[in-house]
Amino acid sequence: MIYNMKRYLFVIFLGTIFNLNAQSNEEVIKSMINDVFELQSYIESGIDTILLCKEVDDMSFDFDSTTFYNHTGFKVSNSILNELSNCSQLKSEMHEWDEREFNKKDTLYLDGDTIIDHHPYIKCISCGGESITKNQYAISTILYDKMHRVAVFYVESTTAYGSYSRRYLFASNLYSKWVLLCQYLFVMS
Repeated sequence: MIYNMKRYLFVIFLGTIFNLNAQSNEEVIKSMINDVFELQSYIESGIDTILLCKEVDDMSFDFDSTTFYNHTGFKVSNSILNELSNCSQLKSEMHEWDEREFNKKDTLYLDGDTIIDHHPYIKCISCGGESITKNQYAISTILYDKMHRVAVFYVESTTAYGSYSRRYLFASNLYSKWVLLCQYLFVMS
């Protein structure tokens, strides 16, 4: 009986680990959508669509633990920071965000069901030379450590008024949920 319980818990543990690696980048962004796109301002202004550049930029990451601590206030081991740095040196296979994956619902709905969702629709657009009439976002490649416990990426936003900002996000996976730990290196114009 106890042996079966240990084996059952071990299988659940392995499933959780493999599930972390199976999450797509879009699922990671969706799980932190309120922090990534600062949705409170969207909800207050009644905007129902987020414009996201479908092209994915490569990201570089080159921090040691002391420099990272000075920028963020977080103590992170050099081994994890080295894994993130090594991941940034690899060529990303992902070149475009998948709009369908962002907007996929996790629940089965039947015809005639009324869906009330508090998340806006994400529309992936081409971001080359178009005039900006609404706020647009761009998200870099997400860098992970080997165990998919931490991730780092940046979010850029360009407003219709011509202002630009970039902020880097450092997140951790806690109990199969991605949580934003800090934002750092803010750039604004």
